[in-house]
Amino acid sequence: MTTNTNNKLTDEKIKIRIKAIEDRRSASRDFWDGDYEYPEDIELLALRELQERRKAESEPAGYHVIKECGKVGCSVATLEEAEKTRGFWNKKWIIKPYFYTAPPAPDNKQTDELVMWVKRLSHSLRNARPDSELHGAAMDYLSRKGLISVEDVLR
Repeated sequence: MTTNTNNKLTDEKIKIRIKAIEDRRSASRDFWDGDYEYPEDIELLALRELQERRKAESEPAGYHVIKECGKVGCSVATLEEAEKTRGFWNKKWIIKPYFYTAPPAPDNKQTDELVMWVKRLSHSLRNARPDSELHGAAMDYLSRKGLISVEDVLR
């Protein structure tokens, strides 16, 4: 999970701004008696999406209930389930969160273009010097980093 330590847009500031926009919209709806397209709609959508992404980044996907010997006794979806399980079996067992969800990776055009050029150069090198291991090493690197699929490697 990545965190931005220089983040000045706190959750509290986001909530205050969302409330201000919603209050203004509510007041103008009462005045105009109908729907109106508001200039802040995009800002409101962006703030709500930011809230959802932060929530997804901070919440674990589930919990392991760890036995005294250190092995996982079971895995459950919620903290409440984990506490019930521990209470039923052994109160000395430990509950640990697992599998924090990663935020969606932004579409990076520059990375895509660089990968394309590495693939082209690698293919040209393979044709020019079939005995060179550099082609295989380059494709293996891109595959390990998740930048290309297995099908690309086999071409």
